[in-house]
Amino acid sequence: MSRSRRSFLAIILLLTAGAMAVGCEGKPKTPAKIKPADIPSIAAGVKDDAPALARIEQIVDLGSEAVPALVPLVDSPNEGERYTAIVALGRIATADAAKPGDIEAATKALASRLTDPNVSLRTYAAGSLVALGDKRGIPVLIEALIVQQRGYLSVPPELLNAFAYRALNAYTGQSFGYDPLADEAKRAASQQQWRDWWKATGERLQWDAGKRIFGVK
Repeated sequence: MSRSRRSFLAIILLLTAGAMAVGCEGKPKTPAKIKPADIPSIAAGVKDDAPALARIEQIVDLGSEAVPALVPLVDSPNEGERYTAIVALGRIATADAAKPGDIEAATKALASRLTDPNVSLRTYAAGSLVALGDKRGIPVLIEALIVQQRGYLSVPPELLNAFAYRALNAYTGQSFGYDPLADEAKRAASQQQWRDWWKATGERLQWDAGKRIFGVK
């Protein structure tokens, strides 16, 4: 896997990293081991703050066991629950040891959130889809290139347009001179190049599973 694609998977990891709870004496606390049945209640308590991430990490650690409980949560009206499902399913499905059934279930669930009303959640869902070789996430990421706001529960804080660009660049090899920190006019001009590229090549893009990148067939 190339450095850029490893970097993007690291970004997915960072969405739920750095979150071990710290006690009053400054020593890390080891969270109690959870069970799949605990997932709904954990997800229901997730808010946009760092301490919640430790519990999501525990869900990811369950691997395949967590998938049946996560899939229904992608349709929850609660943003914290949807975030939990989107990030955990993406992490589980993009793991090296992911099972085909988990990848299929995660892909279907993530695709259903590409129109999520929360721009962070639909962008994260799109990023994981693209990392799984599903090009349906590409146009959602392209539209996020103009969104300069912190991503929901991103630790360390990251702008959504930066996240979207990293995913696009890692899995298409394209850049179009995009700079997440450029002024609005420059970002918009580069975004239009991305849109034009997608319009011209989208139907011909094909996933190379060995290289983990999209190419034009």
